[in-house]
Amino acid sequence: MIKKVFIEANPGKKQVKETLAALSKLLKKKGVEAFFGPGAGLISGKKPSNPLKCEAQLFIALGGDGTFLKLARSIFPSSAPMLGINLGSLGFLSEIKLPEMKKAVEKVLDGDYHIDERMALEACLGPGKRLTALNEFVIAGTTGRVISLSVSVDGEFVNTYSADGIIISTPTGSTAYSLSAGGPIVAPNVKGIIITPICPHSLTNRPLLVPEESLIELKLELRGGTTVIATDGQERYELKKNALLTIKKAKGAVNMIIPSRNSYFRILREKLRWG
Repeated sequence: MIKKVFIEANPGKKQVKETLAALSKLLKKKGVEAFFGPGAGLISGKKPSNPLKCEAQLFIALGGDGTFLKLARSIFPSSAPMLGINLGSLGFLSEIKLPEMKKAVEKVLDGDYHIDERMALEACLGPGKRLTALNEFVIAGTTGRVISLSVSVDGEFVNTYSADGIIISTPTGSTAYSLSAGGPIVAPNVKGIIITPICPHSLTNRPLLVPEESLIELKLELRGGTTVIATDGQERYELKKNALLTIKKAKGAVNMIIPSRNSYFRILREKLRWG
């Protein structure tokens, strides 16, 4: 039985205050102890807790996919499951709609749920500097100038990309920035990593799917202005000239709770408004 739950919320979302209050009341009624992240603490007036020290058995994100991604990185590589309550507009990761929240949370607390393991990526920028992403890493310039990136996979040279940037994505992230840049939609149970150039200066440069155990090496060969690596579109770190970084599958997984009635293709049809 779940007795400890950690909640994070996006203060900028509509109805978040009322939703957090209703969720807190439900957890208290069920005899579950609730802990709050910075956003949820700001809304509720409760003191924020460290998500890795409160021994939570369930993590809940109130907001959109951005809230879910931020919480997922903050607790990684915890094996505790995550549930996303959608207060946004799209919600590929935060699947539970507001009217379904009470019933969905009650089922989860009773142990009636399905876990979907999602791979994450790890980027190494140098000694002691490692980043984690659930959706993608993006390497791009910040001044609109073209960058040049040499890419190798498992020690074998692939290509030097002259482009606005490059996206290294998980299957989960295939429906995010990679999709907007012309990348493929990849089912989350496919074991691979997607390499998608952003506005490449050669029409023959196309997205590439490589095995999930691949080691991807990227060298920033030319630099015009500032170049950064972004994690899930939220955190940015500047790269030095001739920077060499590696990206690979991270150890551990993000355990997403999926409602039993949902399937990946049902979500695609709904979110992308397919017929």
